[in-house]
Amino acid sequence: LDEAWVKASTTPHARIKDETDYGYLWWLKSWKSGGKSYGSFYMSGNGGNKVVGIPALDAVVVITSTNYNTRGMHEQTDRILTDHVLALLATLERYPCQSAKICWRFSYAPSARRKLCPKTTKMGSNASSATASTRSATTSR
Repeated sequence: LDEAWVKASTTPHARIKDETDYGYLWWLKSWKSGGKSYGSFYMSGNGGNKVVGIPALDAVVVITSTNYNTRGMHEQTDRILTDHVLALLATLERYPCQSAKICWRFSYAPSARRKLCPKTTKMGSNASSATASTRSATTSR
C-alpha cells in the first residue's frame, strides 16, 4: 500500500463520538489500559469481530467472535482488548522477547496457559504473572 494512502486513511476525517473518529474506512480511537492510552485504527464487524492496529506497540490484534446480532457484543470485545490483550502487550513492551515473532491466541481455558517467551529466563520469570492476569495466553509460532 502507498504510504500516503495509509497516512490519509488513518487520519481523522469525521468525529463520530467524543472518543472515536473516522478515517477512510478505519475507525480511530485511543484505548486505555493500565493507566496508558494507545492510539489505534480498527475495523469492527458484526458479532464483535475486530481488527486493531496499534502503532505504538507495533501490533495488530485480531479478535473473532460469533455473538452476531447480540446486545453488548462490541463492548465485550472492547473489554477483552483493554483488560487482557493490551495488558499483556504492555508487559511485553517492558520485557521484550528475543523471539522474532509471537502469535497470541486467547482462550479462557486455564490449562492452555504457557510462558510468554520460553527462550529467555528473565521473560519467563515475569511471564507467569502476566499470563495469570490474562487467564489466557498461549504461544504458537
